[in-house]
Amino acid sequence: MHLSVARLCLDCQEIHSDDRCPVCTSEAFGFITRWVKVDTQPRAVPKDEAATNAARVDSYRQILNPAAKRSTAARWLRKGGLVVAAGYLARLGWQIAAQRNRPSEGPPPNAS
Repeated sequence: MHLSVARLCLDCQEIHSDDRCPVCTSEAFGFITRWVKVDTQPRAVPKDEAATNAARVDSYRQILNPAAKRSTAARWLRKGGLVVAAGYLARLGWQIAAQRNRPSEGPPPNAS
């Protein structure tokens, strides 16, 4: 870590280079260069370090937002289950409507 990007967390006193402290996730920090003076300009970040940081960021993205793809069979089973449930509910509604439309069976009307 280059001294010009090093930050001191004011809450847990951890030294890091991120926007938030990796230990306590605090945003309160002070740059180390506030107390230690640097004579030269910061040099470019080595490509190896940038590549490992990019890989680490991708890993965290996958952990936080998993995009697990389901198999084709699982998707067909889920859709088929929804169709069966919809058919059952339609049949149940049809039977209830048919029972309401039937005349109730009671004593026959008097013919006298």
